[in-house]
Amino acid sequence: MEADEFGGPALVLGSVRGRRSFGVRADGHLTGVFHTQVWHPGENLARCRRDGGVVERRPDGRIVVRTSSSREIGTGHGLGGCTCGFYAYYQQDPYTAHRRLSGVVEGYGRVVLGTAGFRAEKARILALLLPAEPAFDVRGPGAPGQPVHLDDVEPVERREADVTRIRSTYRDVAFFAREDDMLAAYPPTERGPEV
Repeated sequence: MEADEFGGPALVLGSVRGRRSFGVRADGHLTGVFHTQVWHPGENLARCRRDGGVVERRPDGRIVVRTSSSREIGTGHGLGGCTCGFYAYYQQDPYTAHRRLSGVVEGYGRVVLGTAGFRAEKARILALLLPAEPAFDVRGPGAPGQPVHLDDVEPVERREADVTRIRSTYRDVAFFAREDDMLAAYPPTERGPEV
């Protein structure tokens, strides 16, 4: 993710759609891949972590962001010059992995368009793709960024339990078994601004 991929005009009328990946918590809530902020059903409001975020690469190769504080994005906060917001991609999401959920989100409010995707002040999950892989890397609600290992449960049971929790948490989100079906029903915005 390069800064110039998410720079560009700061005004969008309406909303934009994009693809993104999610982490999965043991309680069925979804999080970001880098930030462990929970995605709630319905509208999500981004928080600015400019006051103290630290990016870490863990020994297992995962990248996480520790934050010391966050604040709501008020009307005086411009998205320019900051990296806050919900990110999504017009085409392939580079953070898709076999043990993460992928989906389509709608971004609105103050939005910064880039050539690869956008970042938005507000977002909501429209659709989720159920992975073929029978298990997720699950994050525990008490330990942001730390996977919870459920070694005593068979992988297929683990996946079905997680999907049941996720479906009950995100009742208004469409779930798909095939990526082509998801993208046909909820197509991402085709491309970014002409540069």
